[in-house]
Amino acid sequence: MPMVVVRNDITRIEADAIVNPANRRLEHGNGTSDAIFQRAGAEKLEKACHAIGTCEPGCAVATEGLSLPCRYIIHAVGPLYVDGGRGEEALLRSAYLSALKLAQEKGCKSIAFPLLSSGNMKYPKEEAMRVALTVIGEYVIQHDLLVYLVVYDNESFELSKKLFAQVRNHIDEEYIAKNPEKHVDDRDYKLHEALWSWQYENEAEAGSTDNEYWERVMARRLAAPGEDFQQMLLRLIDAKGVKPSVAYDGAGIDRREFSHVMNYEQKPDRQFVAKFILYFGMGLEEAERFMAKAGMGLSDADDFDIILRVFIENSIFEIDTFQAALAQRGIKLKVKYRERKARRKKGR
Repeated sequence: MPMVVVRNDITRIEADAIVNPANRRLEHGNGTSDAIFQRAGAEKLEKACHAIGTCEPGCAVATEGLSLPCRYIIHAVGPLYVDGGRGEEALLRSAYLSALKLAQEKGCKSIAFPLLSSGNMKYPKEEAMRVALTVIGEYVIQHDLLVYLVVYDNESFELSKKLFAQVRNHIDEEYIAKNPEKHVDDRDYKLHEALWSWQYENEAEAGSTDNEYWERVMARRLAAPGEDFQQMLLRLIDAKGVKPSVAYDGAGIDRREFSHVMNYEQKPDRQFVAKFILYFGMGLEEAERFMAKAGMGLSDADDFDIILRVFIENSIFEIDTFQAALAQRGIKLKVKYRERKARRKKGR
């Protein structure tokens, strides 16, 4: 069966299985993972993933497809890229193979992959593409499975074409090594090439410029936005089983500031977001997702972010201790914190 590289939104691909680029905790992630969770039904998919628990890098597990146009969502955990010398390629190959084998075990005839590990996991895109094409190319020659490699940008789409000849030659050389009695001639090359093809979302996309394509992509996304920061915060408060007034007081947030943020009258700042991260006792991945909803990220070059990361990684969730650590580094605190400290001193 063929492999097809498609420039499209993976949540719109009609395949028996769609692959989610998962983290080891199978938590709702960013980017492609967020799109898959939102389209599948975030609450139901989170519940299904929670029932499984965890999945190690290089492995894959499956849940039902829920509201996606597929029977299964296969959650494949790719490696975090550090320097290429820590077994990253072997783990990435294993993630693809695990998902492919699991799809066939489930009786699937087709499966759609994103480019695993090339986003938040920092795998260099050209190397990630080379691994994907190689592993999938080797697999489809010997198995009855239609495989889509779904990319979202023209750079990746063109990169797949650039690497095709190199990867095809590698696959043929491997095939000869494993089957020395056979000879791969020009006719075989044509056969292998016929297994590979490229598709735009539709015929109109093939002749469109990148700007035109992205304008259509943005229009679709803007027409169906996901959960925003305020909605996520209210959901977390509701899940904790407390009133908003109890939550913002417990997080050390001023009532007026909370009201302005929740009414979209002002954007949440880093202290506002950090206090709720500690109040809810979030892990690092959940905290990063929460910050992303507020348009933020954790930097390794900012004192505030470094302190927050240390607190999260060591499960230190006392907000006063966190603010004391900020004060020691000369980071300006909000009035409410100073007032609370002053009242406590007077009460002694």
